[in-house]
Amino acid sequence: MLRRLQPHSDPLTAGEAILGRLHGDPGNLLAILQALLPPEARFVLLVDRLEELFTLCEAEEARRTFLDALLVLVQHPHRPALVVVTTRADFYGRVGRYADLAGRVVNHQVYLKLMTEQEVAEVIEAPAAQVGAIFEKGLMKQIGTDAQVRGELSLPLLQHTLDLLWRKQRGRWLTWDAYQEVGGVAGALRYHADRVIEGLSADEQEVAHRLLIRLIWLEAGAGMMAGRRIEKGALVEQGPDHEVDERVLQRLADELLVVLRGEREQPTAELVHDSLPVHWKKLRQWVQENRGFLLGR
Repeated sequence: MLRRLQPHSDPLTAGEAILGRLHGDPGNLLAILQALLPPEARFVLLVDRLEELFTLCEAEEARRTFLDALLVLVQHPHRPALVVVTTRADFYGRVGRYADLAGRVVNHQVYLKLMTEQEVAEVIEAPAAQVGAIFEKGLMKQIGTDAQVRGELSLPLLQHTLDLLWRKQRGRWLTWDAYQEVGGVAGALRYHADRVIEGLSADEQEVAHRLLIRLIWLEAGAGMMAGRRIEKGALVEQGPDHEVDERVLQRLADELLVVLRGEREQPTAELVHDSLPVHWKKLRQWVQENRGFLLGR
């Protein structure tokens, strides 16, 4: 992100220079921003998915360096930057292990409340209305009800359901028949993911198995599970045939099971959402079969 503030410099060289300065002294983040931004500029730094500090970062020293760099910004008397972080609720306890960070979070936290029935209806109906799609009578309300998982709206499951309904639309209509065919909200993700795998050859299914497992992070003890981002090159180079790996990975991305992020010098791959191994039975089975490998890694 900081490299983009230097559009005329070589991105790789600029990135290495910035990282080098931060590893030397996390306090340098303030000086780096002041050098890159216009005088008196205010900067908003968004750290989405702070849980990746624990699922992706294995070295405590690197984790501490990252947090120290953020704290330098928020503790500065002139507050040159606003730092916003988001994290999954089940990683909240991890944040509490760092007293300086926890103090800031507790004093400034914003809790995302459950959506109202009206807000849920808007989430479902508004995108469809923008493209002229129409729900059969009662279907929209039923989808909103079915998308409640343990009292909360599951947006990832809802997203997959609506995507499948869109693919199966009849004219402008999103139908009850299509909804029942995909198994409703509860079965939509499994329905879609299973058919993606079934559409691969036997060899390609083995490749998909290996790629998806390497995109899982599993913790011993508490049993928490999440996706992990990995460099695309490191992911596909683990197999005997890079071309097959590349082809299968792209298929998984095209079918919205994996996300490929395209930074030129360091493209990455990750699961489309942490809910995938939770709600997709086949992947959950693969995780259990490979539990020793995941914990050992």
